[in-house]
Amino acid sequence: MANQQSSKYGWYILIISFLTCLSIYASVTAYSVAVPALALALNTQQSLVSLGTSIFLLGLALSLIVGGMIVDFIGTKKTVLLGFMLLIIPQLLIPSANSIEVMWILRFIQGWSLITWSAFMMSFMGRISPKYKGLAAAIFLGGSIAGSGIGGIIAGMVIPTMGYAACFYILSILPFVFLVIWEATVQPPATPASDVKKEKTKPNYKLLIKMPESWGLALIIVANMYLYFGMSGVAANYGNFLGYSTTDVGKITFWFTPACLIGAIIGGLLADRYAKKSEAPARGRAFALLIVLVASMIGSVFIPILSPVNFTAFTGIMFLVMFFNAAAQGAYWALPFDIYPKELQAAGSTFGCGIGSLPKPLAPLIIGVILYPQWNFGWWTASIVCILGIIGCVMIMRSKGEPKPMSAQKI
Repeated sequence: MANQQSSKYGWYILIISFLTCLSIYASVTAYSVAVPALALALNTQQSLVSLGTSIFLLGLALSLIVGGMIVDFIGTKKTVLLGFMLLIIPQLLIPSANSIEVMWILRFIQGWSLITWSAFMMSFMGRISPKYKGLAAAIFLGGSIAGSGIGGIIAGMVIPTMGYAACFYILSILPFVFLVIWEATVQPPATPASDVKKEKTKPNYKLLIKMPESWGLALIIVANMYLYFGMSGVAANYGNFLGYSTTDVGKITFWFTPACLIGAIIGGLLADRYAKKSEAPARGRAFALLIVLVASMIGSVFIPILSPVNFTAFTGIMFLVMFFNAAAQGAYWALPFDIYPKELQAAGSTFGCGIGSLPKPLAPLIIGVILYPQWNFGWWTASIVCILGIIGCVMIMRSKGEPKPMSAQKI
Protein backbone atom coordinates (compact mmCIF):
# COMPACT_ATOMS: atom_id res chain seq x y z
CA MET A 1 0.00 0.00 0.00
CA ALA A 2 2.82 2.40 0.89
CA ASN A 3 4.51 1.65 -2.45
CA GLN A 4 1.25 2.36 -4.31
CA GLN A 5 0.83 5.68 -2.50
CA SER A 6 4.45 6.58 -3.26
CA SER A 7 3.93 5.69 -6.92
CA LYS A 8 0.76 7.82 -7.17
CA TYR A 9 2.59 10.73 -5.55
CA GLY A 10 5.44 10.18 -8.00
CA TRP A 11 3.05 10.56 -10.94
CA TYR A 12 1.64 13.74 -9.37
CA ILE A 13 5.17 15.15 -9.02
CA LEU A 14 5.82 14.22 -12.65
CA ILE A 15 2.74 16.15 -13.85
CA ILE A 16 3.33 19.30 -11.79
CA SER A 17 7.03 19.18 -12.76
CA PHE A 18 6.43 19.26 -16.51
CA LEU A 19 3.71 21.92 -16.10
CA THR A 20 6.36 24.02 -14.35
CA CYS A 21 9.24 23.20 -16.69
CA LEU A 22 7.34 23.85 -19.94
CA SER A 23 7.62 27.60 -19.29
CA ILE A 24 11.34 27.41 -20.06
CA TYR A 25 10.66 26.01 -23.52
CA ALA A 26 7.77 28.41 -24.09
CA SER A 27 10.28 31.26 -23.79
CA VAL A 28 12.26 29.89 -26.76
CA THR A 29 9.51 30.02 -29.39
CA ALA A 30 7.92 33.15 -27.92
CA TYR A 31 11.20 34.98 -28.32
CA SER A 32 11.51 33.64 -31.86
CA VAL A 33 8.04 34.92 -32.80
CA ALA A 34 8.87 38.27 -31.15
CA VAL A 35 12.10 38.77 -33.14
CA PRO A 36 10.63 41.18 -35.77
CA ALA A 37 8.98 43.34 -33.07
CA LEU A 38 12.11 43.34 -30.89
CA ALA A 39 14.32 44.27 -33.85
CA LEU A 40 12.02 47.20 -34.63
CA ALA A 41 11.98 48.36 -31.01
CA LEU A 42 15.77 48.15 -30.71
CA ASN A 43 16.33 49.58 -34.19
CA THR A 44 18.60 46.72 -35.16
CA GLN A 45 18.73 43.77 -37.57
CA GLN A 46 16.56 40.72 -37.00
CA SER A 47 19.60 38.46 -37.35
CA LEU A 48 21.21 40.16 -34.32
CA VAL A 49 18.05 39.68 -32.26
CA SER A 50 17.90 36.03 -33.40
CA LEU A 51 21.42 35.64 -32.01
CA GLY A 52 19.77 35.92 -28.60
CA THR A 53 18.41 32.40 -29.09
CA SER A 54 21.91 31.01 -29.61
CA ILE A 55 23.14 32.85 -26.53
CA PHE A 56 20.20 31.45 -24.53
CA LEU A 57 21.12 27.94 -25.67
CA LEU A 58 24.74 28.41 -24.61
CA GLY A 59 23.61 29.20 -21.08
CA LEU A 60 21.22 26.26 -21.22
CA ALA A 61 23.98 23.84 -22.21
CA LEU A 62 26.27 25.02 -19.41
CA SER A 63 23.42 24.73 -16.90
CA LEU A 64 22.81 21.09 -17.84
CA ILE A 65 26.46 20.14 -17.29
CA VAL A 66 26.46 21.37 -13.68
CA GLY A 67 22.74 21.15 -12.85
CA GLY A 68 22.89 17.68 -11.31
CA MET A 69 25.91 18.65 -9.23
CA ILE A 70 24.04 21.71 -7.96
CA VAL A 71 21.22 19.38 -6.86
CA ASP A 72 23.78 17.29 -4.96
CA PHE A 73 25.06 20.34 -3.10
CA ILE A 74 22.00 22.54 -2.36
CA GLY A 75 19.10 20.12 -2.80
CA THR A 76 16.22 19.73 -5.21
CA LYS A 77 13.82 22.44 -4.03
CA LYS A 78 16.44 25.18 -3.76
CA THR A 79 17.71 24.30 -7.24
CA VAL A 80 14.21 24.65 -8.72
CA LEU A 81 13.66 27.99 -6.94
CA LEU A 82 17.01 29.35 -8.11
CA GLY A 83 16.48 28.17 -11.69
CA PHE A 84 13.09 29.83 -12.03
CA MET A 85 14.31 33.10 -10.62
CA LEU A 86 16.87 33.02 -13.43
CA LEU A 87 13.99 32.57 -15.90
CA ILE A 88 11.34 34.94 -14.54
CA ILE A 89 13.37 38.02 -13.59
CA PRO A 90 15.06 38.44 -17.02
CA GLN A 91 11.68 37.73 -18.67
CA LEU A 92 10.22 40.75 -16.88
CA LEU A 93 13.21 42.89 -17.90
CA ILE A 94 13.29 42.01 -21.62
CA PRO A 95 10.65 44.61 -22.62
CA SER A 96 12.76 47.30 -20.93
CA ALA A 97 16.03 46.33 -22.65
CA ASN A 98 17.44 49.40 -24.39
CA SER A 99 20.19 47.73 -26.42
CA ILE A 100 20.88 44.44 -28.16
CA GLU A 101 23.76 43.78 -25.77
CA VAL A 102 21.45 43.97 -22.75
CA MET A 103 19.05 41.63 -24.55
CA TRP A 104 21.86 39.10 -25.08
CA ILE A 105 22.84 39.24 -21.40
CA LEU A 106 19.25 38.64 -20.29
CA ARG A 107 18.90 35.69 -22.65
CA PHE A 108 22.14 34.14 -21.40
CA ILE A 109 20.93 34.39 -17.80
CA GLN A 110 17.63 32.80 -18.78
CA GLY A 111 19.46 29.86 -20.31
CA TRP A 112 20.72 28.90 -16.85
CA SER A 113 17.14 28.18 -15.76
CA LEU A 114 17.57 24.58 -16.92
CA ILE A 115 19.71 23.74 -13.88
CA THR A 116 16.25 22.61 -12.77
CA TRP A 117 16.05 19.65 -15.19
CA SER A 118 17.93 17.16 -13.02
CA ALA A 119 16.06 18.39 -9.94
CA PHE A 120 12.72 17.70 -11.59
CA MET A 121 13.84 14.25 -12.82
CA MET A 122 15.21 13.19 -9.44
CA SER A 123 12.04 14.34 -7.67
CA PHE A 124 9.83 11.71 -9.33
CA MET A 125 11.95 8.96 -10.93
CA GLY A 126 12.70 7.24 -7.61
CA ARG A 127 9.00 7.01 -6.78
CA ILE A 128 7.82 5.41 -10.03
CA SER A 129 8.02 1.69 -10.82
CA PRO A 130 11.12 0.79 -12.88
CA LYS A 131 8.97 -0.84 -15.58
CA TYR A 132 7.43 2.57 -16.33
CA LYS A 133 10.73 4.43 -16.18
CA GLY A 134 10.88 5.19 -19.90
CA LEU A 135 7.24 6.25 -20.04
CA ALA A 136 7.64 8.56 -17.03
CA ALA A 137 10.75 10.21 -18.47
CA ALA A 138 9.02 10.56 -21.84
CA ILE A 139 5.91 12.19 -20.36
CA PHE A 140 8.06 14.68 -18.47
CA LEU A 141 10.12 15.39 -21.56
CA GLY A 142 7.14 15.64 -23.90
CA GLY A 143 5.18 17.83 -21.54
CA SER A 144 8.13 20.14 -21.00
CA ILE A 145 9.17 20.66 -24.60
CA ALA A 146 5.51 21.00 -25.57
CA GLY A 147 5.92 24.42 -24.04
CA SER A 148 7.54 25.44 -27.30
CA GLY A 149 4.14 25.23 -28.97
CA ILE A 150 2.40 27.07 -26.14
CA GLY A 151 4.94 29.87 -26.29
CA GLY A 152 4.45 30.16 -30.05
CA ILE A 153 0.66 30.38 -29.91
CA ILE A 154 0.69 32.88 -27.02
CA ALA A 155 3.18 35.09 -28.85
CA GLY A 156 1.31 34.72 -32.15
CA MET A 157 -1.95 35.86 -30.54
CA VAL A 158 -0.67 38.50 -28.11
CA ILE A 159 2.02 40.35 -30.07
CA PRO A 160 -0.19 41.54 -32.98
CA THR A 161 -2.90 42.82 -30.60
CA MET A 162 -1.21 43.79 -27.32
CA GLY A 163 2.47 44.12 -28.22
CA TYR A 164 5.58 42.10 -27.40
CA ALA A 165 5.89 43.48 -23.84
CA ALA A 166 2.53 41.96 -22.86
CA CYS A 167 3.69 38.63 -24.29
CA PHE A 168 6.75 38.51 -22.02
CA TYR A 169 4.75 39.62 -18.97
CA ILE A 170 2.21 36.83 -19.53
CA LEU A 171 5.04 34.32 -19.92
CA SER A 172 6.41 35.50 -16.55
CA ILE A 173 3.14 34.89 -14.72
CA LEU A 174 2.78 31.32 -16.05
CA PRO A 175 6.00 29.90 -14.53
CA PHE A 176 5.50 31.83 -11.28
CA VAL A 177 2.11 30.22 -10.64
CA PHE A 178 3.35 26.68 -11.22
CA LEU A 179 6.57 27.33 -9.29
CA VAL A 180 4.53 28.27 -6.21
CA ILE A 181 2.43 25.10 -6.55
CA TRP A 182 5.51 22.92 -7.06
CA GLU A 183 7.39 24.33 -4.08
CA ALA A 184 4.31 24.06 -1.84
CA THR A 185 3.27 20.50 -2.72
CA VAL A 186 6.38 18.55 -3.71
CA GLN A 187 8.51 16.75 -1.16
CA PRO A 188 11.28 15.15 -3.24
CA PRO A 189 13.27 12.25 -1.85
CA ALA A 190 16.85 12.76 -0.68
CA THR A 191 19.31 12.57 -3.55
CA PRO A 192 21.59 9.51 -3.69
CA ALA A 193 24.57 11.80 -3.32
CA SER A 194 23.21 13.21 -0.07
CA ASP A 195 22.91 9.69 1.31
CA VAL A 196 26.50 9.06 0.33
CA LYS A 197 27.55 12.33 1.96
CA LYS A 198 26.20 11.14 5.33
CA GLU A 199 28.63 8.25 5.14
CA LYS A 200 31.55 10.66 4.61
CA THR A 201 31.94 9.76 0.98
CA LYS A 202 31.36 11.76 -2.17
CA PRO A 203 30.38 10.93 -5.75
CA ASN A 204 33.28 10.44 -8.10
CA TYR A 205 32.37 12.86 -10.87
CA LYS A 206 35.51 11.89 -12.81
CA LEU A 207 33.75 8.65 -13.69
CA LEU A 208 31.28 10.64 -15.77
CA ILE A 209 34.12 11.72 -18.04
CA LYS A 210 35.78 8.31 -18.20
CA MET A 211 32.68 6.34 -19.20
CA PRO A 212 32.32 5.99 -23.02
CA GLU A 213 28.55 5.87 -22.53
CA SER A 214 28.66 9.52 -21.45
CA TRP A 215 30.07 10.48 -24.81
CA GLY A 216 27.55 8.30 -26.62
CA LEU A 217 24.80 10.19 -24.80
CA ALA A 218 26.47 13.47 -25.73
CA LEU A 219 26.56 12.61 -29.45
CA ILE A 220 22.89 11.66 -29.39
CA ILE A 221 22.01 15.00 -27.85
CA VAL A 222 24.16 16.92 -30.35
CA ALA A 223 21.98 15.54 -33.14
CA ASN A 224 18.68 15.73 -31.33
CA MET A 225 19.03 19.23 -29.91
CA TYR A 226 20.47 20.68 -33.10
CA LEU A 227 17.27 19.75 -34.90
CA TYR A 228 14.94 20.69 -32.04
CA PHE A 229 16.37 24.15 -31.44
CA GLY A 230 16.84 24.67 -35.15
CA MET A 231 13.09 24.19 -35.52
CA SER A 232 11.87 25.99 -32.39
CA GLY A 233 14.43 28.77 -32.74
CA VAL A 234 14.04 29.72 -36.42
CA ALA A 235 10.76 28.17 -37.64
CA ALA A 236 9.02 31.51 -37.11
CA ASN A 237 11.63 33.37 -39.18
CA TYR A 238 11.45 30.70 -41.87
CA GLY A 239 7.66 31.01 -41.99
CA ASN A 240 7.90 34.79 -42.32
CA PHE A 241 10.46 34.35 -45.09
CA LEU A 242 8.02 32.08 -46.96
CA GLY A 243 5.34 34.76 -46.69
CA TYR A 244 3.19 33.36 -43.88
CA SER A 245 1.75 35.83 -41.35
CA THR A 246 2.79 36.12 -37.71
CA THR A 247 -0.52 34.56 -36.68
CA ASP A 248 -0.02 31.65 -39.10
CA VAL A 249 3.52 31.11 -37.82
CA GLY A 250 2.17 31.03 -34.27
CA LYS A 251 -0.32 28.34 -35.35
CA ILE A 252 2.47 26.25 -36.88
CA THR A 253 4.58 26.38 -33.73
CA PHE A 254 1.45 25.53 -31.72
CA TRP A 255 1.43 22.14 -33.47
CA PHE A 256 4.82 21.51 -31.87
CA THR A 257 2.87 20.86 -28.65
CA PRO A 258 0.95 17.71 -29.71
CA ALA A 259 3.94 16.59 -31.77
CA CYS A 260 6.20 16.75 -28.71
CA LEU A 261 3.68 15.14 -26.38
CA ILE A 262 2.69 12.26 -28.66
CA GLY A 263 6.20 11.72 -30.02
CA ALA A 264 7.88 11.65 -26.62
CA ILE A 265 5.35 9.21 -25.15
CA ILE A 266 5.60 6.86 -28.13
CA GLY A 267 9.39 7.09 -27.98
CA GLY A 268 9.38 6.25 -24.27
CA LEU A 269 7.05 3.30 -24.77
CA LEU A 270 9.14 2.04 -27.68
CA ALA A 271 12.30 2.33 -25.57
CA ASP A 272 10.65 0.48 -22.65
CA ARG A 273 9.64 -2.32 -25.03
CA TYR A 274 13.13 -2.81 -26.44
CA ALA A 275 14.69 -2.41 -22.97
CA LYS A 276 12.60 -5.36 -21.69
CA LYS A 277 13.70 -7.51 -24.64
CA SER A 278 17.40 -6.72 -24.22
CA GLU A 279 19.76 -8.29 -21.66
CA ALA A 280 21.12 -4.78 -21.02
CA PRO A 281 18.21 -2.25 -20.89
CA ALA A 282 20.47 0.58 -22.07
CA ARG A 283 21.19 -1.28 -25.32
CA GLY A 284 17.49 -1.77 -26.02
CA ARG A 285 16.77 1.92 -25.44
CA ALA A 286 19.69 2.88 -27.69
CA PHE A 287 18.27 0.72 -30.49
CA ALA A 288 14.89 2.44 -30.18
CA LEU A 289 16.72 5.76 -30.35
CA LEU A 290 18.51 4.65 -33.50
CA ILE A 291 15.21 3.99 -35.27
CA VAL A 292 13.68 7.41 -34.59
CA LEU A 293 16.93 9.29 -35.26
CA VAL A 294 17.03 7.82 -38.76
CA ALA A 295 13.41 8.94 -39.25
CA SER A 296 14.33 12.46 -38.05
CA MET A 297 17.26 12.57 -40.46
CA ILE A 298 15.06 11.67 -43.43
CA GLY A 299 12.29 14.06 -42.38
CA SER A 300 14.57 17.08 -42.06
CA VAL A 301 15.65 16.62 -45.69
CA PHE A 302 12.07 17.31 -46.75
CA ILE A 303 11.53 20.50 -44.69
CA PRO A 304 12.76 22.91 -47.40
CA ILE A 305 11.16 20.80 -50.13
CA LEU A 306 7.59 20.71 -48.76
CA SER A 307 7.37 23.93 -46.71
CA PRO A 308 7.09 26.35 -49.67
CA VAL A 309 4.27 24.33 -51.27
CA ASN A 310 1.47 25.67 -49.04
CA PHE A 311 0.57 26.31 -45.42
CA THR A 312 -0.76 22.77 -44.90
CA ALA A 313 2.43 21.19 -46.22
CA PHE A 314 4.54 23.48 -44.04
CA THR A 315 2.53 22.56 -40.95
CA GLY A 316 2.57 18.85 -41.81
CA ILE A 317 6.31 18.45 -42.33
CA MET A 318 7.13 20.53 -39.25
CA PHE A 319 4.76 18.40 -37.17
CA LEU A 320 6.21 15.14 -38.51
CA VAL A 321 9.86 16.05 -37.95
CA MET A 322 9.16 17.43 -34.47
CA PHE A 323 7.26 14.21 -33.70
CA PHE A 324 10.24 11.98 -34.56
CA ASN A 325 12.65 14.32 -32.81
CA ALA A 326 10.52 14.24 -29.64
CA ALA A 327 10.33 10.44 -29.90
CA ALA A 328 14.13 10.35 -29.80
CA GLN A 329 14.16 12.49 -26.67
CA GLY A 330 11.46 10.34 -25.10
CA ALA A 331 13.61 7.27 -25.63
CA TYR A 332 16.71 9.10 -24.38
CA TRP A 333 15.85 10.36 -20.90
CA ALA A 334 15.59 7.02 -19.11
CA LEU A 335 19.00 5.99 -20.50
CA PRO A 336 21.14 7.76 -17.85
CA PHE A 337 19.24 5.91 -15.12
CA ASP A 338 20.17 2.60 -16.81
CA ILE A 339 23.79 3.60 -17.36
CA TYR A 340 24.97 5.34 -14.17
CA PRO A 341 25.21 3.93 -10.62
CA LYS A 342 22.72 5.34 -8.13
CA GLU A 343 24.99 7.90 -6.49
CA LEU A 344 25.82 9.45 -9.86
CA GLN A 345 22.30 9.58 -11.25
CA ALA A 346 21.61 13.21 -10.29
CA ALA A 347 24.79 14.46 -11.96
CA GLY A 348 24.70 11.86 -14.74
CA SER A 349 21.08 12.50 -15.67
CA THR A 350 22.08 15.74 -17.41
CA PHE A 351 25.88 15.57 -17.78
CA GLY A 352 25.94 13.89 -21.20
CA CYS A 353 23.06 16.08 -22.31
CA GLY A 354 24.92 19.19 -21.17
CA ILE A 355 28.11 18.25 -23.04
CA GLY A 356 26.09 17.40 -26.13
CA SER A 357 24.15 20.63 -25.82
CA LEU A 358 27.21 22.87 -26.09
CA PRO A 359 27.05 22.95 -29.91
CA LYS A 360 23.28 23.48 -30.07
CA PRO A 361 23.46 27.30 -30.05
CA LEU A 362 24.97 26.74 -33.50
CA ALA A 363 21.65 25.43 -34.84
CA PRO A 364 19.72 28.73 -34.97
CA LEU A 365 22.98 30.56 -35.69
CA ILE A 366 23.82 28.40 -38.72
CA ILE A 367 20.29 27.84 -40.03
CA GLY A 368 18.83 31.27 -39.30
CA VAL A 369 21.82 33.62 -39.49
CA ILE A 370 24.92 32.30 -41.28
CA LEU A 371 23.14 30.41 -44.08
CA TYR A 372 20.22 32.84 -44.27
CA PRO A 373 18.49 33.09 -46.77
CA GLN A 374 19.80 29.74 -48.13
CA TRP A 375 17.26 27.77 -46.09
CA ASN A 376 17.69 24.53 -48.05
CA PHE A 377 21.29 24.15 -46.93
CA GLY A 378 20.40 25.24 -43.40
CA TRP A 379 17.81 22.51 -42.87
CA TRP A 380 20.00 19.89 -44.52
CA THR A 381 22.74 20.54 -41.95
CA ALA A 382 20.33 18.99 -39.43
CA SER A 383 20.23 15.81 -41.49
CA ILE A 384 24.01 15.66 -41.54
CA VAL A 385 24.30 16.21 -37.79
CA CYS A 386 21.86 13.31 -37.19
CA ILE A 387 24.69 10.99 -38.22
CA LEU A 388 26.49 11.88 -34.98
CA GLY A 389 23.46 10.71 -33.02
CA ILE A 390 23.46 7.41 -34.88
CA ILE A 391 27.12 6.95 -33.94
CA GLY A 392 26.25 7.67 -30.29
CA CYS A 393 23.54 4.99 -30.35
CA VAL A 394 25.99 2.46 -31.72
CA MET A 395 28.51 3.33 -28.98
CA ILE A 396 25.95 2.56 -26.27
CA MET A 397 24.71 -0.59 -28.02
CA ARG A 398 28.30 -1.87 -28.16
CA SER A 399 29.07 -1.02 -24.52
CA LYS A 400 29.60 -3.76 -21.96
CA GLY A 401 26.59 -2.72 -19.94
CA GLU A 402 26.23 -1.04 -16.58
CA PRO A 403 29.49 -0.07 -14.85
CA LYS A 404 30.57 -1.68 -11.63
CA PRO A 405 29.22 0.34 -8.70
CA MET A 406 32.63 1.63 -7.58
CA SER A 407 31.78 5.26 -8.13
CA ALA A 408 32.21 6.71 -4.67
CA GLN A 409 35.47 7.51 -3.00
CA LYS A 410 36.37 8.28 0.62
CA ILE A 411 36.95 11.85 1.58
